[in-house]
Amino acid sequence: MRHLAFVALRPALVALRPALVALRPALIARLRPARPPPETMAKSSAAKAQPAAAPQSAAQRAAMLHKASLISRKLQQLYPQPPKTFLHHNDPFTLLVAVVLSAQSLDAKVNQVTPELFRIAPTPHKMAHLGAPRIQQLIQKIGLAPQKARNIAALSATICEHHHGHVPRTFDHLESLAGVGHKTASVVMMQAFNEPAFPVDTHIHRLACRWGCGDAKSVPKTERNLKLWFPHSSTWGELHTRIILFGREYCPARNHDMDACPVCSFAATDEARAANNANPKKFVAPVNHANPYSIRELPPSRVDSESDSHFTPTAVQKRRTTVKSTPKRRKATAPAAPNTKQLQNDQQNAATKPSTRRRKAAEKAHQPDVQVEKRPTRRRRTVQKQDQPSNDAGIAGSTKRAAPGTTRQTSVGSVENVQDRQQQKAEEMGEGRRTSSRLALKRKQKGLA
Repeated sequence: MRHLAFVALRPALVALRPALVALRPALIARLRPARPPPETMAKSSAAKAQPAAAPQSAAQRAAMLHKASLISRKLQQLYPQPPKTFLHHNDPFTLLVAVVLSAQSLDAKVNQVTPELFRIAPTPHKMAHLGAPRIQQLIQKIGLAPQKARNIAALSATICEHHHGHVPRTFDHLESLAGVGHKTASVVMMQAFNEPAFPVDTHIHRLACRWGCGDAKSVPKTERNLKLWFPHSSTWGELHTRIILFGREYCPARNHDMDACPVCSFAATDEARAANNANPKKFVAPVNHANPYSIRELPPSRVDSESDSHFTPTAVQKRRTTVKSTPKRRKATAPAAPNTKQLQNDQQNAATKPSTRRRKAAEKAHQPDVQVEKRPTRRRRTVQKQDQPSNDAGIAGSTKRAAPGTTRQTSVGSVENVQDRQQQKAEEMGEGRRTSSRLALKRKQKGLA
């Protein structure tokens, strides 16, 4: 019955299809919420970028700026010319796609995938036309590929439909795209449009919590604190890159030796040190800092010197490995006294007795050329036996008894006699074989009969 009803209604549905297609844009515009005007969006962006509460006193602000300057100076000494970005891109759109792909993935892995993707679909129109299944095939090596492929296809379609194929230049418009958060929008605004922004990723958040300018519960608050500690917005881009490089090379999340770290050695708070000592194999951000602007007293060379071998990556890596695996201490035992006589004998043997291979080679080299004569081949076997009187009739002549225990060679006659006996035995065996074969043949014939 259902099938018959569908067949009856099919012509009417086909006739209504053009009308439904014409009404689709109006229905989408009615269901989608209206966007606020640009002025309101600018005000909301300014409210989001509002800095955190400033220190209460001038002394605290001076201590904060002094600590921030020491951190910035050390990072500048370690990375004088940091790269602008770690992701390969050609324009704002390709940068946006690369940043979306880099979420919870390595930048090196993203750079392996994006060349082929950008060669096939370098613009939002081509990317939207490519579709999510094809995008997923191209980015399969990256984690969370299905979700990222759907987000890229959706944001490309949104850019084509609402922004005329151009990447928007405001935080709110960027964050309204699929798969784009505040950190991704900050990276695009800073690196594509040179707008002041301070993106906070996992490395920056971890280091800020250790230095006292981060908040364990809120990444936006960490961003506001960093902007307050480093007030010059022109340095945010390079500082962002330097902190990421420093976190990857010197300041890992696990098994971190703060005394060997170029910055944590003087900038880490007491709460951060206690958390690191309590959980060396897991990063635990301290919730509160009693004195976030405190600086540990160190020799001036550790903070200001540009050529400080104590903080080279090799030295830090050695300290990190020693922290990871500390062997158990064993009781110190005095080394055994060497056996002098045995050592002398070993040295004498090594000097006077060369190895077997060398000795044989030396003998072969000094051996004279001697021609060895070949022995003639024996044609008959001589029989040696105990000297006893022979009773054989075929033996010619008489034999003499020899002394007991001696042997002698028999005469030619005895040899011929032995040969005759062997031949006779062979003939008897052959006759026996023939007889047995005849008997077997007769038995076979009787059985057939």
